[in-house]
Amino acid sequence: MSRNEAGNGQFPESEAPADDGAREGDGERENGAAPSTEAERTARAERERLREENERLRARYDDSRRSGQERTALGLAVVGLFAGAFAVVAPSVREPLIGIAAIGVFAGIVTWYLTPERFIPADVGQSTFDPLSRNEAGLVDQLGLSGDRLYLETDDGSFRLFVPQTAGSHPPRDSTFEHPLVVSEDAADSGVAFEPSGAVLYREHDATRSGTPESVADVVAQVGESLRENFELLLSVDGEVDTENARVTVDVGTPSYGGLDAFDHPVVSTFGVALAAYLDEPVRAEVSELESGLWSVTYRW
Repeated sequence: MSRNEAGNGQFPESEAPADDGAREGDGERENGAAPSTEAERTARAERERLREENERLRARYDDSRRSGQERTALGLAVVGLFAGAFAVVAPSVREPLIGIAAIGVFAGIVTWYLTPERFIPADVGQSTFDPLSRNEAGLVDQLGLSGDRLYLETDDGSFRLFVPQTAGSHPPRDSTFEHPLVVSEDAADSGVAFEPSGAVLYREHDATRSGTPESVADVVAQVGESLRENFELLLSVDGEVDTENARVTVDVGTPSYGGLDAFDHPVVSTFGVALAAYLDEPVRAEVSELESGLWSVTYRW
């Protein structure tokens, strides 16, 4: 190629400058972003469509639930008003009808203004509990601690699940277990102390129970009813109390959060915390699976 050809700005085809589109593409690559393709634009549009559809369905579900609540409230109010109107023309049954009217109107008002509780599916709760349980169990195994599981109430009124270093030992009663790792000169007093998963459940149960338990059997019966009816953590429960040998056996059917052999399972934990609170001493829990498919938990103190 001659000097004149070069001076006229002519370049070989392989050295020709890139067009604007190519330069823009190079700029995108230099900035770390790949050029947008038709497939990516389609995928982005599909994700946006699904997000909008999800929001629409969620709003529709909330509206449907609210509508059901409002219909229930109106129905209760209508029953109350009808009973009140009938009481005017039926003096012989006026008193019970006035009572029904008052209950209906009051229940309608409460139902109209109160928002239904938010329920969390069991699989969501289990997916949250499982990693915590595995982490705690892994720590216990790595430290080489015993297989004992003791539920107890500390001097400051909190609850702990204590796993001692040596089997058969008892935790120091004057300790508040401020830290998970409990280190003492005496191996029998050393171990780990976790806040049990059943502590909050027990407090909820304690705040809503109908009466004060007068025996260990009452504790087992009341906690079992709460776990089945209020918290829906199991389908069946049957307790047997052996006061002479300081032992309680609880048979549980179909727990919500998998097998009861999981570390600090909420069902095992709630019974343990409740018994420790009532007896005011540590309670040791042992879990086994029966051939019938039920789970059996034995508590000793």
